[in-house]
Amino acid sequence: MLITFAKQATIPDRLNDFYEAAFTTLFNEHDATKDAYKRDIRTGLSCEDFKRVFAHFCFKSYFREEYEFTEAKLHGYIHDAKEKIKINNFKVEDFQDDLLHSVCMLVKDGLNYSFSHRSFQEYFAAWYTCKLTDDVVARFLLEWLKKSNSINSDSYLTMLYDMQSERVSKIVFCPILKEVKAKYEQHGGFTRGFVSELLGIGSMPVSNSNTEELRADFYISNSLTMETLILVLRLNKYDFKYGIKQEQTTAKKIRTLRRLDYL
Repeated sequence: MLITFAKQATIPDRLNDFYEAAFTTLFNEHDATKDAYKRDIRTGLSCEDFKRVFAHFCFKSYFREEYEFTEAKLHGYIHDAKEKIKINNFKVEDFQDDLLHSVCMLVKDGLNYSFSHRSFQEYFAAWYTCKLTDDVVARFLLEWLKKSNSINSDSYLTMLYDMQSERVSKIVFCPILKEVKAKYEQHGGFTRGFVSELLGIGSMPVSNSNTEELRADFYISNSLTMETLILVLRLNKYDFKYGIKQEQTTAKKIRTLRRLDYL
């Protein structure tokens, strides 16, 4: 952060802009204690080619939920990236060395390697996602929304949305929201039937004529619908509260219900 500030005289406001500036700075400059001495990039790759290979590694490892690597696992990821990106004019060992010593994206702890900061993995996973076709992005993001427990805690989707908000809305959020709209129209509005079918359980909206506010309190058991609603609200900076409740069912099994208070 200090080197980035010294280079640009400012720190970018958006996360993705900061990580882009930080990576470029680290790629081109040595640490500040050595008078900005140029690092030798052992692979000989340009900044853009290095980024493409590294982004593939970040994308694959992020969606496999792998954040720490043995040397063999790390070499495997780098080799796969070489093959996928079709940049083969470097050695895997040299790329590993650059990640550790030239651009400082990885650190070694004992026998394993991990990211110097996991947000770099999330940023480059988002950056790589932008290069994929619509059908691929729609398929894997929908599967991820259904299964992931880190959607709202990680920065991946926030940075992806900052990069390509219209595209993400069009190919991921809109199809789900259109289904919600179709059910809404089928039931003739925000009725108990609509709430029961789509959301599982919930309370009807209460209107306050004095403040012109409309409040709805839902316990939503449809996880994909829930995550989509939360993401649309959060990414567009609407005011809402979110929590998780566990309820004992008649079969004596714990059912997790996600609560959304939208004001």
